[in-house]
Amino acid sequence: MVFLNYFKKLANNANVKRYLSWAGMGLGVLGVVFIVIKLKQYGGQVDLSQFTVLNWLAFLGLALLYGVISWILLPVAWNNLLKHFGISVSLVWAMRTYGLSQLAKYVPGNVFHLASRQAIGVSAGLPGWPLAKSTFWDLVLEAISGVFFGILILPSFVPGFSALFAIIVFVIALLGYIWAVAHWWSRQVSYAICAYTLFLAFTGIVFVLVTLLLTPSGLGTGLPIVSICSAYVVAWLVGLVTPGAPAGAGVRELVLYALLHLWIPQTELLLAIVLGRILTIVGDVVFYSLSLVMNRLWPGERFRIEP
Repeated sequence: MVFLNYFKKLANNANVKRYLSWAGMGLGVLGVVFIVIKLKQYGGQVDLSQFTVLNWLAFLGLALLYGVISWILLPVAWNNLLKHFGISVSLVWAMRTYGLSQLAKYVPGNVFHLASRQAIGVSAGLPGWPLAKSTFWDLVLEAISGVFFGILILPSFVPGFSALFAIIVFVIALLGYIWAVAHWWSRQVSYAICAYTLFLAFTGIVFVLVTLLLTPSGLGTGLPIVSICSAYVVAWLVGLVTPGAPAGAGVRELVLYALLHLWIPQTELLLAIVLGRILTIVGDVVFYSLSLVMNRLWPGERFRIEP
C-alpha cells in the first residue's frame, strides 16, 4: 500500500510526467535505430537480383497489410484490457500509444516496448498499477492465443491426426476458451482474445503468402497450408517467451526452420524466413508511422481519458 501511494504521488508530479514522456518516446526512437540495423543485417542475406518489380510490389503490399492489421487489432485488444481494469481511453489514444512504443521491442531485452507504453501512459495521467496490469495481460493473453495454434501443426507430426480433425479441435478449444473467459472473467477480456487470435492468424497467412510467392509452381510437399500458418505462429510464440531476444530475433527463425525444413525446399524456406522477418520489421515501421501521423492529425486526442 505504501508503495502504491508513493507511485501515485510520482504519477501526479509534473516533472516526473515530463521525464516519463521523454523516456517513452526515447525508447521508441532507440527502437528505430535498431530497426535500421536489422534491415541492413537481413538485407545482406537476400539475393535481390532474382526478384521482379511485381515481386517487390507484392512483398511491399504484404508488409503494409501486416502493419495495418497490427495497427488495428493490437490496440483494439489492449483498449479492451484497459477498460476491464477500469481505464477508459479513446481508441485513438490506444492506437497511438501502442504504435509509438512498438519499435522499442527491437531493443535487446525484449521488454522496452512494455516499459515505453507504461511510461507514456503514466505521463498521460493514467493510474500506474491498472496500466501495468493491462500491459502484463496483453502479453500473457496474446501468448495463450498463440498456444492454440500448436493444435494445427499436429497433423504434420502425429500419424492419423488429420488436418480436418485438427481444425475442428482448434475451433472447439478456442471457442470454449473465449466463452469461459467471457463467462467467468470479463467480456472485455474475451474481446481482446478474439483480436489477438485474428492478429496471429493474419500474421501466419502473411508468411504463407510469402512462401507461395517464392514457390510459383506450388509447394508440392504435402504440407497443409494451415500447418505453415500455424508453424509461423508457434515460432513467433517461442521467440516471444525467450528472455532477452528482441522481437524473438533468431529464435523465431530457428524454430521455423526446424518445423518446416522437411517439407519446404531449404533454399525457398530460408529465403521465406529472411523475407518474413524483413516484412514484419517494415510492417512495424508502418505501424509506428501510422501512429505518428495520428499524433500529428489529432493532437487534441493525445491524452484524453473518456468518462
